[in-house]
Amino acid sequence: MALEPMRKSGTREELVTDLLDSAQGWYHFAKDELSEASSAGAAALQGGADSVQVGHTVYVVDEGTDTVADG
Repeated sequence: MALEPMRKSGTREELVTDLLDSAQGWYHFAKDELSEASSAGAAALQGGADSVQVGHTVYVVDEGTDTVADG
C-alpha cells in the first residue's frame, strides 16, 4: 500500500522560506539529497511553479495569495 504524500499549502513566500529552512536543516543532518531537493523546490516556486514535491511532502501555493499569477 503506497502512502499518500503529505500536502502543505501557503503563500509562495511562506513555502519558499520553509523549503530554504528545510534545505539548511537537511544539510546539517548530512542529508545532501534532501537538502538539494529542498533548494530546487524553493527555486521552482520562486520561478512560478504552483507546486513542488520534496520527499513525501507536496508544497502547494494557495492560489488566493499568489502574487505571481496576479502579475
